[in-house]
Amino acid sequence: MRENADGSYYVLLGPDPAPEGWEANYVQTLPGRGWFPYLRAYGTEASFFDGAYRYPTVNKVEDFSEITA
Repeated sequence: MRENADGSYYVLLGPDPAPEGWEANYVQTLPGRGWFPYLRAYGTEASFFDGAYRYPTVNKVEDFSEITA
């Protein structure tokens, strides 16, 4: 996967083809259909259960060029 300069990762979702260079970070969705992010935890630590762990932020963008430039 392509890593951001700060060590984070973008995962792009959408019905159109992946932006050039972002294919490894892209999940194609079905046009006009919703999606739901699932999280599966293996070998979790106490922070997962006691509220210390925070799910990653999910943001809707209209145009991937906002983040892939």
